[in-house]
Amino acid sequence: GTSWITYTRCHDDIGLGYDDYMIAQAGKEPYYHRKFLKEYYSFSGDQWMSPARGALFSSNPKTGDARISGTLASLCGLEKALIEGNGPAIDQSIQKILMMQAHSILLGGLPMLFYG
Repeated sequence: GTSWITYTRCHDDIGLGYDDYMIAQAGKEPYYHRKFLKEYYSFSGDQWMSPARGALFSSNPKTGDARISGTLASLCGLEKALIEGNGPAIDQSIQKILMMQAHSILLGGLPMLFYG
């Protein structure tokens, strides 16, 4: 008699604290997988191909764990594309945002548009 709420929103706390065995089961080395995710989604990251402009906090250099904060627009590349005035990247970012919203609606449960 229950249902999930499915939504995509601005994120103030995306954790990378997956258990090492789960990351290894997916065929990745845990420390370097977390390192890639931190660099890809953070504005200060070294991943030149990343469109994201999130922010890192609560980083643990020993384990590689961290948390990421950012708006949906920032994490999907819209913020960076607007700053650069890159029309094709703006269009691509908007398509990513729309795809994520559509995915949330089609997952099942109670779809919801949410900001907060």
